[in-house]
Amino acid sequence: MRHWAPELTSKDIRFISETLALPENYLRDNEYLEEILSDEMLFKRIMSDEEILLKISPFLFFKVLLKRAQRELKWESYTVEKHGLHSVYVFDTDILSDVLHKRDVINYLASLLASFTKVKSFSIYLIIRKKLYKFKQSSLDIDALEEELNYLEEDKRFPLLKRIADTTLFLSGMFPEYLKKRAEELTKKKKKSPNELLKEFEEKGSLYYHLASMHEDAKKLGLSDVLYTFAQNFSLLKKPINLIERKYLFFRKDRIF
Repeated sequence: MRHWAPELTSKDIRFISETLALPENYLRDNEYLEEILSDEMLFKRIMSDEEILLKISPFLFFKVLLKRAQRELKWESYTVEKHGLHSVYVFDTDILSDVLHKRDVINYLASLLASFTKVKSFSIYLIIRKKLYKFKQSSLDIDALEEELNYLEEDKRFPLLKRIADTTLFLSGMFPEYLKKRAEELTKKKKKSPNELLKEFEEKGSLYYHLASMHEDAKKLGLSDVLYTFAQNFSLLKKPINLIERKYLFFRKDRIF
């Protein structure tokens, strides 16, 4: 079975080695490397460099930030959710910590965020009814992605099923202000409250992760379990992304994505 998880580049390893004054061969041990990625000095250097994505991969950038978010969430006893004008305190950090402790979850989140960056955007090509179509994977237009999905036979649907799910999670965590504005615009048309529309949006993301997890291609790539975890924990897993957005990227995200 082929595994999906991305690896750090040689440039990433060199950057970590130089930052922490460690021999590169020390970083070949995966367990040791996982601990190193939580190092305070590494986090500070990454956050202080405006041109950091020219020096390391987006995957390393987001994995270090997610490691930091994981640690900060572990210190807290609750997370805060916005419901209209009200803040609701949710005592779910123990559950979230358990989910984030799975390495595949952190890796998938880092890979997901990296795929939306300006330096990492890419396209896929699919043959539909004997015609070649190009789909931009940096697209945030979920309606367009769903429409494209309708033209695909089951064996070719996996990339778009996964991308729709990823896009809903990305928008929910990184651009909540966009979703809130969009929900407010649709309130009269849909005859539902913004909160109801936002809940439906998250349910859509959870559904597409579930559909993607059951696809034969997910099994071949070793992605079934992690996608199912995301389907079951969609609302939880937007929270580390939202923490990164609020605390680390609020004034930088328009230049990164």
